[in-house]
Amino acid sequence: MTLTRLHSLVAAVCPIAGVSVGTPGDSTTVRIDFDPVATPEQRTAALTVVDGFDWSDAAQAAWELGQARTKALTEFIGRRDDTAIAVRLLLDAVCTLSNDRFQALGEGRPLTIDKLMGYVAANPTAGDPLT
Repeated sequence: MTLTRLHSLVAAVCPIAGVSVGTPGDSTTVRIDFDPVATPEQRTAALTVVDGFDWSDAAQAAWELGQARTKALTEFIGRRDDTAIAVRLLLDAVCTLSNDRFQALGEGRPLTIDKLMGYVAANPTAGDPLT
């Protein structure tokens, strides 16, 4: 699963065909197969991700939790029952009200439900009373 996480993080900053790891835990043994369209800046960003990659079990567990919570939230939001509809309405209201405030302040940072979902993936224990 660590390879999946590494691939996901590298692919988020650079077009790639794949990633391979010679020795798990050793970033110097990682090979990135860059997509030919990858720019030099994207390639540098990908190498930076590899250099800073956290190979620890704790980092892997946090990533897996984020993936699981994002999947659960995505499935929940896609439902058609009253509770899911109410949550979608609430998320839309948060985005709309925040964007109205950003616009009033002259800021061009629109908030979207996708950005909120990204926050959940990046902060899997936020709002969890058990952590």
